[in-house]
Amino acid sequence: MPRSPVVTSALAALLVLGAARGALADQAQEFDVAKARFDRGRYDETATLLEVLLDPAKPPCGDGVTQGGCRATEPDLIERARGMYVTCLVPLGRYDDADAQVALILRENPAFSPSPASFPAEVVDRFTMMRGRMRDELDAIVRERAEKERQKREAESVARQAERERLAQLERLASEETVVEVRSRWVAAVPFGVGQLQNDDTTLAILFGATELAAGVTSIVTAVVVADHASVDTKETVVLPDGTQQRVYDELALNESIAQMKLANRIAFGTWVGLTVLGVVQAQIAFEPEKITKRPRAPEAPKVTPTVAFDGQSAMVGAVGQF
Repeated sequence: MPRSPVVTSALAALLVLGAARGALADQAQEFDVAKARFDRGRYDETATLLEVLLDPAKPPCGDGVTQGGCRATEPDLIERARGMYVTCLVPLGRYDDADAQVALILRENPAFSPSPASFPAEVVDRFTMMRGRMRDELDAIVRERAEKERQKREAESVARQAERERLAQLERLASEETVVEVRSRWVAAVPFGVGQLQNDDTTLAILFGATELAAGVTSIVTAVVVADHASVDTKETVVLPDGTQQRVYDELALNESIAQMKLANRIAFGTWVGLTVLGVVQAQIAFEPEKITKRPRAPEAPKVTPTVAFDGQSAMVGAVGQF
């Protein structure tokens, strides 16, 4: 019977976990073999076993008993093995090798301090001496690790902030809907600020609307005045109380007034035409075919759907709701 992908994945995970535990158990067994010889004072044999266990050129410990042919990979066990190795090397007079192992221990853990209850005084002295020699190097290692830790915390903080912003953005997107308003070129060609108003430029809409309206009204008013003046009969006379006759209007003054009104009319009409053309051109230049806005999404109304089911002998009536 074929296995499902879930079962296969679970079995693979168990195998990997079991292999990791087996490797850890094997290197612990190798360490225990060396420690048994160390406890009996057989420092040379212990040093030989630990030299292999700490050799980076050896393959990592795996399943099965390797009889001293593999290297340790677990950091805590490596530190313990090196401490025991130093304790073996000092009585054997291998001070240079001992100092090299002490240096490795301190580089990995600058705060390491051997306990006088667990290490011989001569070994403690080797650590004290090497710590003094390596003071600058160890201080640099501590600063470097502190800086890396600070950068790691900052990176984690930035990542958390980015995640919060991403979630906030998703919430905003879920609570908003996009509205697209299609705009018209024809509306943009309407004068009196209508085109600017469509482009959401209220200031220009008011400016063009007010000035075009003022110029247009002035043009109409001056045209009416010119027409009214032109209809006046300059030959009309009236009889004064003293019996004399006098023209009501001075023809020369009337003609001058008509000329002034015509000039004002031309200026007002030209201004209106110029402002109208300028307003239309500006609205066309600033024209955008679409206006995209966001607005809060309206909550959906609850939906209730009636249901009917038959089983041959009876009928059931119900309802399904979506809220």
